Amino acid sequence: MANIGECVTCGYPLQANYAGQKINCPNCNTINQAISGVTIPTWMLASGIGLVAGIVLGPAILASTETGAEWLRKQARSKLGG
Repeated sequence: MANIGECVTCGYPLQANYAGQKINCPNCNTINQAISGVTIPTWMLASGIGLVAGIVLGPAILASTETGAEWLRKQARSKLGG
């Protein structure tokens, strides 16, 4: 086992056998994930993926409905002065 970093919440040193392993911090019980020598809390990774997906897919899903497309047109006209 190699020391791969520390808990992002409390700073307790953590060890993992392999990259991608989820480790519970014995000090504060935060779930951390070992990725290439860095520990990232699982909730932070999931939040980042969700945020990016929402920014990219949100307008596309909204524009796929007639009501959503009309709302987007109104917003664009009001913001761009058209």
